Amino acid sequence: DPKHAEQKGCAVRLANSLAAALAQLRRTYGSDMAQWRWGRAHVALFANPLFGRIPVLRDWLDISIPTSGAYDTLNRGPSTIRDDAHPYEQRFGAGLRIITDLAAPNDAIMMITPRQSGNPLSGHFADLL
Repeated sequence: DPKHAEQKGCAVRLANSLAAALAQLRRTYGSDMAQWRWGRAHVALFANPLFGRIPVLRDWLDISIPTSGAYDTLNRGPSTIRDDAHPYEQRFGAGLRIITDLAAPNDAIMMITPRQSGNPLSGHFADLL
């Protein structure tokens, strides 16, 4: 627009946006792009509802795991993007998983995420992630 020479064209704005995004990613994940992993940013957190706010207990009882899912994938793992410190943290998802052979429905296999035991001293406390 000749009347507004100070305004930048679309290509310049896109280039500036890309440069800013890459700078942010480098600050967060390092300069080697080959080492960037989606699972480093996108983590499923299983916070303990009672003790998840007490630092020592939270570190012991909260469980997290990198996930690859998104809102519309089979391994569904949406994030709310509301937390600046952890914008891609998965806050909700499937809690019950079932594998069923329709020819033999009584042989179905089921699990409840993330564990079969609520006891943090048990070997089954976080073995189903």
